[in-house]
Amino acid sequence: MTQIESKSHQALKNILLHSAISVVEKEGFAGLNVRKLASMAGCAIGMVYKIFENMDDLAIHVNAATLELIDSRMAQPMAATDPKEAIHELAERYIDFSRRNFHLWSMLFEHRMERDLPEWFHASIARNFRHVEQALAPWTHGDPQAAALHAKVVWAALHGICSLSISGKLDTVGAQSASILARHMLENYMAGLEANSEGGRSPGADGNSTLQKG
Repeated sequence: MTQIESKSHQALKNILLHSAISVVEKEGFAGLNVRKLASMAGCAIGMVYKIFENMDDLAIHVNAATLELIDSRMAQPMAATDPKEAIHELAERYIDFSRRNFHLWSMLFEHRMERDLPEWFHASIARNFRHVEQALAPWTHGDPQAAALHAKVVWAALHGICSLSISGKLDTVGAQSASILARHMLENYMAGLEANSEGGRSPGADGNSTLQKG
């Protein structure tokens, strides 16, 4: 591929990706198909398959773009200076993103891939986890394994809260709002981390946590 061809290839890829994101934002991934994408980009259907192997490949790139948006939102300067409030602020940003970008956010978790995710995509996920890992630093005492473990727990819990909120099922668990539920969850979780820290060990650092046993 010549330099000109490479630039043309990348330009078309960007157009196709932006078009796909636009469709998903409005209709969800179910509303996206190759014919619609080719029409929006002004190219032949065959060109779409020269850029993306299949719909799974396209979905991975759309999800990667969504992760970049989340990462950018999480990386913005914090208003909070207290470590606990900083974690609450991150949670609020995540909840707000899920509400404002419902279809893109949902696609991250709902689209089932028929292939293994590439390493570069796992790196995109890790970049998002790092924000929570850094926020939890006061309780993990520089232990990267403990920080990674607890960041995953917090993300998983927040995802569950967002899912209940967006699906209108918070009433089922008797919660008033996603923000209130997230604050209670984080307060209790951080209290547990503090209790473990006062006991003289970094939580999760000994490899014997309940999560790891499960």
